[in-house]
Amino acid sequence: TTSKNAKTVAFPQQSLVTPRHLKIGCSFVSGVMGCVLGCVVSINLWLLGSLMGGLYGYQVALADSADYVLIATAATAGSTTSSAVAPAPAQGNGNVGKSVIS
Repeated sequence: TTSKNAKTVAFPQQSLVTPRHLKIGCSFVSGVMGCVLGCVVSINLWLLGSLMGGLYGYQVALADSADYVLIATAATAGSTTSSAVAPAPAQGNGNVGKSVIS
């Protein structure tokens, strides 16, 4: 039933969440949540809520991806103790460098 040449996949595998995928996911989920919130307030606000939620999610993802780029840049330069790597807590959501899902 299984061939000898079949590749086996060991789970769990690590997946890299790129900044692009993070922006898309945050925008989509925030747009859906904004749509739901808009419908709760008034049924006619579904589109406005969706747009505002999508924009909010995109801005959150931009802040997180900026932290990701700082970490990646410092890692390729070989310096992990630079002051540019440790952003102020107000810049991100505290998940700096945790873009790898295990």
